[in-house]
Amino acid sequence: MSKRILVAPLNWGLGHATRCVPIIRLLLQRGHTVFIASDGDSLTLLKKEFPTLTFFELPSYNIQYSRNIPAWLFTLWRTPKFLKSIKREHSVIEKLILENSIDLIIADNRYGCWYGKIQSVFMSHQLNLIMPPGAKWMGGIINFFHRRLIEKFNTVWIPDAENSKLSGELTRSNLTAEFVGILSRFERSKEVQRVNKLTVVLSGPEPQRTLLEKNLLPQVIALNLPGVFVRGLLNEKMGESEIDEVKIINYLTSEDLQKVIEQSEIIVSRSGYSTVMDLAVLSKKAILIPTPGQPEQEYLAQKFMNEGIAYATDQEVLDLADAMELSPEYSGFDVKASDELLGKAFAKAGL
Repeated sequence: MSKRILVAPLNWGLGHATRCVPIIRLLLQRGHTVFIASDGDSLTLLKKEFPTLTFFELPSYNIQYSRNIPAWLFTLWRTPKFLKSIKREHSVIEKLILENSIDLIIADNRYGCWYGKIQSVFMSHQLNLIMPPGAKWMGGIINFFHRRLIEKFNTVWIPDAENSKLSGELTRSNLTAEFVGILSRFERSKEVQRVNKLTVVLSGPEPQRTLLEKNLLPQVIALNLPGVFVRGLLNEKMGESEIDEVKIINYLTSEDLQKVIEQSEIIVSRSGYSTVMDLAVLSKKAILIPTPGQPEQEYLAQKFMNEGIAYATDQEVLDLADAMELSPEYSGFDVKASDELLGKAFAKAGL
C-alpha cells in the first residue's frame, strides 16, 4: 500500500543529502509519495535531483567551522545552540506531519525529526562519536547523550554493509540497528574511457572548503595534467572555465559528476563517509584530505591508508605532486552496490 514518506537529511556538507538519493528513488519506484525536508545546500541539491517533489525548509542547525579552532571543539562549544535547533526542528516536524498526513519519517542525522504517533527512522554511519587524542576521556559521556537523542526513534539504519564495514569503529554501538547497504547516488558503468588524470571534488562547510580550494587549485594547475576541479558551489552559476589542462566547474549534476569521476584515474576529495561510499561504488583510487579537526574524517582517512586502500594527507602539509606519486601504491576502493539490504529494511518498515 502506498505511503506518504518524509525524508529529512542533515545539511552538513552534501553527503547526507546525496546518500538519501537512492532511498528516495526506491521509494518512488515502489509507488510511495515522498516529501523532502531540509535546509541550505542539502535542500538545494535535492531540489535539483527531484524537481517535481514537495519540499519543506527546516530550521538550520547552523553548522559552522572556524579557521583556527578544531571542528570538533567548535561544534561542542555550540552544543546549546545545536540543541535549541533540534527543539525548533521537532516543533516544525510535528506540524508538517499533521498537515501532510505523513505515515513515516526517514531522518538522516536530524535528531528532531521524529514523532511518537508514527514510525520514525534515524539513519547514520556515526553511532559512535570518536573523540580526538587528548579528549578521548569525554567519549563515554558524549556518546551517552548522543544515544539518548537517537533512542527517540523507532528504528536505526546504518548505511553500510556488515561484511564490508567501510564505517569501521564509527558504527560500533549497543544501539539496536540494521545495515541497509552502501548508499550512493551513483551506479557503476560497464565501460569507461579514461580521459583525465585526476578530478578534485570539493565539499563541506565553510571556511574549510575555501581554504582547501586555495591550497589545492594552484597545485593542480602546476601539475599540468588533464584534470577537472569541481568546486562544489551549488548556488553559483554552473559555468566552466579552463586553465591550461584543468577544467574548473562550480557544480555538476549527479549524472555529470559520475561521468567525470569515472573518466578520471585518481579522485582528490575529503574523506567524508558519503564520499567514501561514492568512491567505493565507482571503484576508484583516491587521495583523501580530511577536514582539519573533524575526528570522523581523520579516522576514516587513516583507516583506509592503513588498509592500503587510499593515500591520505593532512590539509596543512598537502603536497599534491607527492600524493600523486604515492597514490598508485594503494589499491583503491571496490565495493559492489546492492539494494538487497535496503529492500529488507524497507520490508520491515512496511515499505
